[in-house]
Amino acid sequence: QEKFRLNFERNLSLVWTAMINADVLVMSRSSFSLVPAVLSRGTVLYTPFWHKPLPHWRVVDEDIVKSIAPEVNQLNRHCKKKT
Repeated sequence: QEKFRLNFERNLSLVWTAMINADVLVMSRSSFSLVPAVLSRGTVLYTPFWHKPLPHWRVVDEDIVKSIAPEVNQLNRHCKKKT
């Protein structure tokens, strides 16, 4: 059974459609996931950033965000950036 799906280098409309139709959408701290989250009918997990959450979204506790910061930083260092 598939537990999650990562989409890399796909058409934007396909990625957003998949995000909108997801049972659970885990938002990133970016505007990219905002549009699909607003249109989503599933559960939305919101990580605090400059856009405010909608009332029905589940907000990730700031203590959890702080506790995973070292892993996120390590992942960012190892991810290749497109040029």
